Amino acid sequence: MQLFDTVSRWFSDIPAVRRARNGRRVAVEKQAQLRVDGVDTTHVVLLRDMSISGACIRADLRLSRGDVVWMQVDVDEKPFEFTASVVEVRSDPMGFFSDYGLRLVELSLPSARTLAAFISRRLAADGNASNGKVSR
Repeated sequence: MQLFDTVSRWFSDIPAVRRARNGRRVAVEKQAQLRVDGVDTTHVVLLRDMSISGACIRADLRLSRGDVVWMQVDVDEKPFEFTASVVEVRSDPMGFFSDYGLRLVELSLPSARTLAAFISRRLAADGNASNGKVSR
């Protein structure tokens, strides 16, 4: 089993082999609450962007690939929560913060509806904004 984990991790490090995203990401840039599985402490993180299957956060925490986290997000006055696993770690060159790629692993039906509605609104707003631009 350890050999399988090592080979899987090696494959995931090769950019051409990484899994394609399952949905378009929308910028969020809002604070969210995060709790690492098995730890009672809640941390405030910056939710940078999100899709129906994943997210990117920026935090001053030390997380590793495979860590499971619980998050609560409050966007447009409608909070939702989900459980995700860390699939990518991008350390900041200055060492203060790191960006973490998350893959959603558990999401309730009401939270999924809230997330889908939020993403649809953002995509529609981005589409309308780009339609109104004057190109030269």
